[in-house]
Amino acid sequence: CTVGGPVDIEFNERVKGKNYRCKECGERFKGIGKRPMCPSCQSEDVEEAEGGGSPDSPSGTGGTT
Repeated sequence: CTVGGPVDIEFNERVKGKNYRCKECGERFKGIGKRPMCPSCQSEDVEEAEGGGSPDSPSGTGGTT
């Protein structure tokens, strides 16, 4: 059990997370829940990312050009 720190969760195929972008550091990530937290800076000041790009690519486009 973790108290107060970031939680490292592996998503399986049945869990559909949403793509988010951190307003503080610009990190793109996939998150779930009502209050997702940036994995890089632990900020809760995030917004749902538009376009549905992959959070694994720096531009969030999923590697398509």
